Amino acid sequence: MNGSIFHHTMMKNKVPIFISFLLLTGLTMIGENPLLPQEIKAAERVNPGAYVEFGTYNEEPILWRVIDQDEEGNSLLYSNKILMLKAFDAKGDAHSDSTRQDSGSNNWKESTLRQWLNSSEARINWTKNEPNYRNVYQGWNPYHEEAGFLHESNFTKEERKAIKSSTITTKSHLIEGGESYTTEDQVFLLSKEEYNNYKLNLLGESQPTSKAVENSSFVDSNLNPDKNWSKFLRTKDSGTNPSALYSVGITGNVSGGTYAYRGSIGVAPALWLNLETLTIKFEEGSEESPHRILGRDRDSDGTLRENEEQRKKGLIAPLMMITFTGAGVYYLIISIQQLISKSSIHFNNFLILFAFPLVTVSIGIGIVIVLDQGGAIMDFFHQL
Repeated sequence: MNGSIFHHTMMKNKVPIFISFLLLTGLTMIGENPLLPQEIKAAERVNPGAYVEFGTYNEEPILWRVIDQDEEGNSLLYSNKILMLKAFDAKGDAHSDSTRQDSGSNNWKESTLRQWLNSSEARINWTKNEPNYRNVYQGWNPYHEEAGFLHESNFTKEERKAIKSSTITTKSHLIEGGESYTTEDQVFLLSKEEYNNYKLNLLGESQPTSKAVENSSFVDSNLNPDKNWSKFLRTKDSGTNPSALYSVGITGNVSGGTYAYRGSIGVAPALWLNLETLTIKFEEGSEESPHRILGRDRDSDGTLRENEEQRKKGLIAPLMMITFTGAGVYYLIISIQQLISKSSIHFNNFLILFAFPLVTVSIGIGIVIVLDQGGAIMDFFHQL
């Protein structure tokens, strides 16, 4: 009798302990679980000359070349390819100068391209003329309805935070006084001087990406991914035309006379990046095998990771499944032990011993079915 009471007492004590263990295990999974992807702090900086992948455009990774580093270790990235063809600036009545009304402005500070490159908005509220088909030459490649370059479809929140805001110096046209001015930009075009400075060692001639060619409304037999194409610089040319800019030609040489509103010219952005806040998957650093730079909210395969709150919600279903199923299995094992230790068992005891674990498991499965509408269970086991 005393042995039976002792065994019953132990059973009462073991059950809450076991269930508590299951709950703690599940809560640990929701917090820091070594089996789930963890954030890796960049152990070293990527050296100038290396190739890296960072962000996406047109649903493809962007390949960059590291062309400089500052004293703080921030890296200057320059797009290795022409990512898109766009006008530097839209023409229109918002310009006070008649030439710019007809051909756009060569002023980087007021350009539509600068506004687009530095915007994360899904729909941009243009400060001057919209770069629509009426305001770009021949209607080629309007972008007035396109989400900004820094939109979340291209860069995650963590990746945007790692892009430094830099003080950019550009020389103005005589209309603005001919003096140099500064802008604060996250993304920018290289100036003529910057391009020539980096060109000797790091910059080659640029070809457009396949998507840049595919998405261009401007068509030319020489516009293809295997051939060089011209691209804008942010510097006004040396003449008096307030619409003309320097650009890099197909030979890699810099020349002036490129009108701002031409939507047939390539765009190769540049940006300063703080690598220390990002995850780096080190490869060879070559064009064929670039380092991969990821925000902490992007998985190692480059796909966008759900935020922490969503991830915790997604693990509720696995937690409930583990808890209820574990409790049910535990009771089932105890039930089998009871049967083995007794030569006979009353029908009521049979219901208690077997029905309870079965009901417990059923409840767990039911909760999982209700909560797992987004496939959290499959995602959970896929991560394992």
